[in-house]
Amino acid sequence: MQLENVADIYPLSPVQQGMLFHALSAPKSGVYVEQYCCKLQGDLRIPEFQDAWQKVIDRQPALRTAFLWEGLDEPLQIVRQTVTATWEQDDWRSQSPPQQEEQLLTFLACDRTSGFDLLQAPIIRFRLIRLQTDAYQFIWSFHHLLADGWSIPLIWQEVLTCYAANCHQTTPNLPPLHLYRDYIAWLQAQDTATAESFWRSQLQGFGEPTPLPATRTGVGLSTEPYRQHIQTLSPALTAALQSLARQHRLTLNTLLQGAWALLLHHYSSQDEVTYGSVVSGRPTALKGVETMVGLFINTLPMRVSIEPNQPLIPWLQARQQQLLDLRQYEATPLADIQRWSDVPAGCPLFESIIVFENYPAASAPDLTFAIHDIRYLEQSNYPLALLIIPKDSLELILLYNPARFAAAAIAGLQAHLEMLLTTFVEQPQATLADIPRLTAAAHQQLTTWETTDYPRDRTIYELIEAQVEQTPDATAVIFQDQNLTYAQLNQQANQLADIVRSHGVGPGDRVALCLNPCLERIVSILAVLKAGAAYVPLDPTYPAARLDHCLQDTGPRLLITQQSVALPETSVAVLYLDGDVSSPHAPILPSPLLPKPDDLAYIIYTSGSTGQPKGVMVSHRNLVHSTTARSHIYPETVGRFLLLSSIAFDSSVAGIFWTLCQGGTLVLPPERIEQDLQQLASLIAQQQITHTLCVPTLYALLLEAINPQQLASLRTVIVAGEACPRTLAQQHQTRLPNTRLYNEYGPTEATVWATAYHIPSDLSAGPIPIGHPIPNTQVHILDKHLQPLPIGAIGELYISGDGVTHGYWNQPEKTAATFVDMRARSGVGEQGIGNREQGVGNREQGTDANIQPPNHPATQLLSHPTILYKTGDLARYRSDGTLEWLGRCDRQVKMRGYRIELGEIEDALRSQPTVQEAVVVARAIAPPAESVENLVAALATLEPGQADTLLAAVEGGN
Repeated sequence: MQLENVADIYPLSPVQQGMLFHALSAPKSGVYVEQYCCKLQGDLRIPEFQDAWQKVIDRQPALRTAFLWEGLDEPLQIVRQTVTATWEQDDWRSQSPPQQEEQLLTFLACDRTSGFDLLQAPIIRFRLIRLQTDAYQFIWSFHHLLADGWSIPLIWQEVLTCYAANCHQTTPNLPPLHLYRDYIAWLQAQDTATAESFWRSQLQGFGEPTPLPATRTGVGLSTEPYRQHIQTLSPALTAALQSLARQHRLTLNTLLQGAWALLLHHYSSQDEVTYGSVVSGRPTALKGVETMVGLFINTLPMRVSIEPNQPLIPWLQARQQQLLDLRQYEATPLADIQRWSDVPAGCPLFESIIVFENYPAASAPDLTFAIHDIRYLEQSNYPLALLIIPKDSLELILLYNPARFAAAAIAGLQAHLEMLLTTFVEQPQATLADIPRLTAAAHQQLTTWETTDYPRDRTIYELIEAQVEQTPDATAVIFQDQNLTYAQLNQQANQLADIVRSHGVGPGDRVALCLNPCLERIVSILAVLKAGAAYVPLDPTYPAARLDHCLQDTGPRLLITQQSVALPETSVAVLYLDGDVSSPHAPILPSPLLPKPDDLAYIIYTSGSTGQPKGVMVSHRNLVHSTTARSHIYPETVGRFLLLSSIAFDSSVAGIFWTLCQGGTLVLPPERIEQDLQQLASLIAQQQITHTLCVPTLYALLLEAINPQQLASLRTVIVAGEACPRTLAQQHQTRLPNTRLYNEYGPTEATVWATAYHIPSDLSAGPIPIGHPIPNTQVHILDKHLQPLPIGAIGELYISGDGVTHGYWNQPEKTAATFVDMRARSGVGEQGIGNREQGVGNREQGTDANIQPPNHPATQLLSHPTILYKTGDLARYRSDGTLEWLGRCDRQVKMRGYRIELGEIEDALRSQPTVQEAVVVARAIAPPAESVENLVAALATLEPGQADTLLAAVEGGN
């Protein structure tokens, strides 16, 4: 350490220590580099101006301070006796005003990232840029370690006073000097016992920071400087807020803090939120503290509870009292508060801060220039900060990390914040639950959905019969070397329907189908529908126990199968298609009791979360809606569709009925063809397949292993059933650029699909979206109270509309818990969807947790009161209106104070160019006695499809 030119040495304040740590951790990030910019208009006398600054630097020890830390037990600040500030001057008069502004922004970004050498005083630099003959841009850059926002007008006041004195050749009249070292001494003399007791009580039971809204996923760390979004409230709204504050003895700061807490609540769905409140930190007990130059501010945790039924004004008054209580302990170091809390080490208490910049004004008489267009640019280590500048028109600045937030998302936050403040003014008697969560623009975006006409009063087989009349001789189905025209398919289906009805089958009955791959699979489906019954598709390769459960559960009137299929013993009547299935001598006329659109078309079994399959009941109207909606999403009519899934999977429904209703040809492959990629590719080329639907895993394998020329006939490829990785989309664009690729999302309970996304060639960052809702369908992102969440907030995905099915066969309790009847909650349709034979019960049997009062906000988002299907998936709306799937609700883990979505991490890993598959699990990696959970990621450039195997291996500890 150089001992010459030293005026004083003393320790750092705790806040300075924290800033020093962050500055040294990221020296080129611009963190805590402050920039004060303004325009000076008039007769600026540059020598006098520079001399005024130097006099103030010579007078104020804080402006001559450097910092030492290497080889020391604790860092020290060194006040130099004399220093000389750096001045740079430029002349931009040859440039137009827009060019000057663009160059200024470029300079500010470079100036910020260049940082400071904290070992060398002064940690200040100046630049004066001539814009016109009598106009200058002045930039004063310094490190936040030296001074806080309150100090800036104090420094300016002294500079302007010295400048005026220089111009008049007089001695400046400056106030008595109070030194920052006195504050350091005051801090060291404080007893922390009382503060510790206070903060422990304040934070008892608090263990995690509030998750930030609209967090970006799938992007790397940004080297860009922080950005800011400025919003100026209207003078009328500003005046109304001031009036509201006076009326209820509140401060503007309290109103803004209350709005910020509610905003975090709306986006996080948590009933308790935390954020940092920046306080002046200037103790009134310290003489002259108001005129001291230095770093006094402190950031304290505000822990706020939100109870929906609490009235707004009393809640805001409680927030003001909370702020007053905190002021008694505002000098407590944040590091100590963190240590006294239950938040794990390394996890922050909060990730957003709010700053109310109510600073003293600087002025001086007899200046030769005017100051205007003031900008104060700063950057903290927190990802999101709200700066409030009190003016006649209140100015709100959101300072944000662009690696965490998109600009559109920040604009949405600003609009949401203004909406909350407007609601405070317009509805001061409201409860917290009454305060809207959606801006008018967001409400319009989320409630505007496409409605299309479709034949609601017809059954699916009637649509196919209409196609038979149009193209009777066109090929309808192909299996190996066999095929059926539309006329032949319809004739065979009619004949089999007669036989089915001869077994007593009619509307309301179920008929199970368990067939090996053959043309008769399609014939049987149509025959059962024509007989008025619902088909129950079963896969012969299923374990006997599953087949037995499905048969016993549905109680079918008839089982259609083949003698070659091994079936469990059953009391159900069996019809073997490879036996004598000739039509009776006397044709059976169609039953007068034909199925209605709301009657069941099929019951299909999905895997249950408890291992017990669930039979999803799908009506003809559900199926007609789902099928006809495809013509609105997919521009190319189906030519030849390759059906790659078993009829026991709901994705088969899309291919079968879409193709036959559009007059295309349905191609049935041999069993397990997906295990031989060359055979699969040969079939695509031989049959000139134009459309297919498969899981992303299979399609990725096909693209990787097969010559693209063999796949050249493909016009539309749909991937569904799994998250679509970016690597697959990129590979598709490279190998099949002329083929449209779509990402579909939808559970069986919504009749195969609910959203679709056409993947463009120019992919944006982040995971592949699941797109927009299909016609006559709405998608809702709701919290645990069924409250609609704003755009960008992560919540559970619910589906409503004409595709939502009738529930689970013979499981009324499960149906009531999963299919939320909003009609009952809005006082409409008290009977739910009614009972079917052994089927769904009254949906009002749902749990109390789902019961909401009439006129519930989720109901207000619906075009008409309806059923919401609870998917169990996490999702959010992007600012552009597309939906982003983020995994399952049950894949959320809590670790070291953070709530973590494993699916988000996997998406971020997959976005890296060298990673094709990624699996993340939380598991203990230490011996049981000292077991600590960690996130374990397994990632590699794998063949797609090995992810399931990899997940099992990781979870099994292999």
